[in-house]
Amino acid sequence: MRMLICSDIHFFAPNLHPWQLFSKESIGNVNALLGINRGFLRSHAETLIGQISKLDVSHVLILGDFTTTSSKKEFLLSKAFIANLQEKGITVLALPGNHDNYTKKAYQEKRFYQMFEDLIDFRGHSPTGCSLKNEKVAAYKITDGFWVVCLDTTIKTPPFNATGLFDLELEENLCKVLESIPKEATVALANHFPLICKKGEYHALKNRERLHRVLQNYPMVRYYLFGHEHHYEESKIDHLYTLSPGSLTLKNRASFMILDTNGKVEKHDLV
Repeated sequence: MRMLICSDIHFFAPNLHPWQLFSKESIGNVNALLGINRGFLRSHAETLIGQISKLDVSHVLILGDFTTTSSKKEFLLSKAFIANLQEKGITVLALPGNHDNYTKKAYQEKRFYQMFEDLIDFRGHSPTGCSLKNEKVAAYKITDGFWVVCLDTTIKTPPFNATGLFDLELEENLCKVLESIPKEATVALANHFPLICKKGEYHALKNRERLHRVLQNYPMVRYYLFGHEHHYEESKIDHLYTLSPGSLTLKNRASFMILDTNGKVEKHDLV
């Protein structure tokens, strides 16, 4: 099994209206239009679609931030991207990032799940019945010895804030799911936010230390996969290999990675 991992695609569709003045959505639109978000090229996502058949991957795992302002137009662009991958026989797994719940309305509507539930399985294979949509955690059996566990730690946030939250309820659900996976399996845990904050608390996962402590109790979790920070990373914390594929569409620095069941990691750059 070879799994392609990517993140932070940030599809953007301008959506400015007078009644949105000073709203978080209008701030996101202005930032994108002025290039404050450092510039993302949709063409990189199209390039990946053209290359995917040559990469010999069975799965694509997307670590969130499909969108820029969580508008329905941006989600439709994201749906087309997913559908193009699936047409090539690829199984797509996905979880939301903070930009996919960018506005209060998108968060309350669970727009990420509404828009994608006809394309993506959010229930997984855990006998606990936990789903990504409802319990914010789901486990997927990729092979007999390799599982992916997806977390949704996104929350509604005020303007100029990009935090997530690992709360007690999610901790209980995560432990329940991990207990249901065979102890001899290898697990990759996928979450949008990193375990180590490098950009300030306004950009961090709240209670990340608690999440780290939970993972220390489960040596079967060998990989921690994350996005959010737009740069490629391979490092190690205790027994955990922490891996970030970078941003799939970031101008001049687009990248993704491939992970196989033998633990080999490949970095791929898009130019």
